[in-house]
Amino acid sequence: MVERTASSGHPSGLIETIFDDFLARLEEKLADPRFDRNEIVRDLLYELYLTEAPNFQRLNDYTFPIAARAVIACLDPRNVTLEIEASPELDRQKYAERKPLIWLWQMLDSSPVGWNVHLALRLRRILAPYIFARVGANFVCHQGVRWSCGYNIAIGDNVTIQSNVVLDDRGTIEIGDDVCVENGAHISAAPSGGVTRIGRGVRIGARALVLAGACLPEGTVIPPAGIAGP
Repeated sequence: MVERTASSGHPSGLIETIFDDFLARLEEKLADPRFDRNEIVRDLLYELYLTEAPNFQRLNDYTFPIAARAVIACLDPRNVTLEIEASPELDRQKYAERKPLIWLWQMLDSSPVGWNVHLALRLRRILAPYIFARVGANFVCHQGVRWSCGYNIAIGDNVTIQSNVVLDDRGTIEIGDDVCVENGAHISAAPSGGVTRIGRGVRIGARALVLAGACLPEGTVIPPAGIAGP
């Protein structure tokens, strides 16, 4: 008999144990240099989306539906091309180190795991230090956040990034401690536009736009749909 979720909306008993074990196994593999992260992601996404043990022999099975074989191929980050990879500004070595986990992050966001706030916040906190240049303590990142490169973003302590935020980090973005970026905001940094700096305690409102090269002093509040320039 499966235990029911507690009235608070948080899982209990067996379910919480499953979640904890899932996260611990992923952390262990990511920290072990003997594991190929492309294979970690490939296998995890196979289990997640097809809910069974990985069977990549199906790629060679011409009796298996061709669309299903295409999906299985796309679970492997090595078979995927992301939009930023067409950019001449991309540092391909730095990006290659991060690409498997960027693909994992994006695919998880579209899965039942990504919609489960209780589990997904913890999972993104595990992945973030492998993707971004720096991530401080107590990082909170909600669903649908997108960035360009990852390696150009530095994040301080106690930062909250709400849903559907865009971090266009073709240049450097520095986010200070205690910052909150609300739903749908867009922060840009151009390669030749200087560093975009978000000071301590800044609050960026929903759907606000921070232009490349902006420097927001400590405690600044950008209203919803507002614009902050250099």
